[in-house]
Amino acid sequence: MAIKKNLEFIRGETRTISLEMDPVTLTEAETLRFTIKPEYDNDLTDKAAVLAKQIQGPAELTDGIWTMFIHPEDTIEIEPGKYVYDLVMTSGTDRVVLLEGKITIKAAATLRGVK
Repeated sequence: MAIKKNLEFIRGETRTISLEMDPVTLTEAETLRFTIKPEYDNDLTDKAAVLAKQIQGPAELTDGIWTMFIHPEDTIEIEPGKYVYDLVMTSGTDRVVLLEGKITIKAAATLRGVK
């Protein structure tokens, strides 16, 4: 069962998302995917995603902690508003939702220097 957690980012801000996981090694067949969309949908291509990041195995997870870095350029083009997100681990045909929830992207007062 996925952990439900709502997030809030300021557009163009550097953020990290961390989650304790076991095992601490991703095999070559495993991928972690983080996706932000305007709403939940059934599109298998994730075409509506405003942000899609992934970590492809093989990879070591430091101390069993998975960390996804969100860089300023990842969110600078996202319009402020409310979205949904999830973090999914896939292995072959298996798919496990690890983390999901709503995410609010807030406007920023200062954006110069981001690009």
